[in-house]
Amino acid sequence: MKMFHVCLSVIDNQQQIKVKASRKFTNNVTGFKELYDWIKKHYKQQDIPLHIIMKASVYYEQCAISTTSCMQIMKVRMPINK
Repeated sequence: MKMFHVCLSVIDNQQQIKVKASRKFTNNVTGFKELYDWIKKHYKQQDIPLHIIMKASVYYEQCAISTTSCMQIMKVRMPINK
């Protein structure tokens, strides 16, 4: 089964990035629901905007639609072909 990887990170006042949590999810409706619940669990500082960045892939649209209600800003990054 295909999986996707997620990390929740913050940038502090010194512009240092710190990963607060990470996890893998199945790339299907169940995994998208689990992602939504995981974001709600870990997104504690509601006064700080939540940015979600995902790679444009075959499945990203369904994931984006499934998590829309918990996000404030979504960005999609095009994959780089090497």
